[in-house]
Amino acid sequence: MGTDIKKALYPTEPLKVWDEAKRLRAKYFLEYVEAKKNGKIRVLSGTTTTPALASGFGDDVSIMGIEPLLANLSFHSNFSLQCFTASETYGFAREMCGMSKLIWGSAILNKFVMTDGAILDEWPVPDFILCLGPTACHNKLAQFLAEYKSIPSYFIDTPQYYPHNSEHVLKYLTTQALDAIDWMEKKTQKKFNDELFIKNVHNHCQSFSLWSKTMLLNQNIPAP
Repeated sequence: MGTDIKKALYPTEPLKVWDEAKRLRAKYFLEYVEAKKNGKIRVLSGTTTTPALASGFGDDVSIMGIEPLLANLSFHSNFSLQCFTASETYGFAREMCGMSKLIWGSAILNKFVMTDGAILDEWPVPDFILCLGPTACHNKLAQFLAEYKSIPSYFIDTPQYYPHNSEHVLKYLTTQALDAIDWMEKKTQKKFNDELFIKNVHNHCQSFSLWSKTMLLNQNIPAP
């Protein structure tokens, strides 16, 4: 049998920033876990617009996004299987959202996996949960965690999402966001910083814009 390897049509190379991305992700998880020790507010949030809201408290807050938490759980397959088992043993059906069951299972087990695979014997309970539901599962996922772990929570309802930016939808979401700020100030006893919030909204929009451009570029063959 021949052993010739078909020559690649296009040159390839590893992602140059991959090691730096992994370093930043590890730092991000460690800061969340050690938030209480460092006198910070620990927040569990979706990764749409709610991190920008919570970041109005500046350096006093450490935010964990549901999506990066899920991605890390999924990567560590042995632990993720334990999470699925814990959720289904608790009573959640096998055909339910796998994303939800992974995060629920970790909380039920009271264990937390770090980016290097180390498993902590305590699930880091956030000071509050702030979640906006771009899909049906997001707020329901967070709701179970809030109820199971007795965590204060605020959920923003999104009956419509981009590109449905009609006046009544924008007013509905804005009103909820302003109410969320009042709620967070009462829960944390800290003053919300409007300037920091505006800065982080700009950062949020820039990040989403760059990510969208990246996806468009990757439609090209070969991808840049």
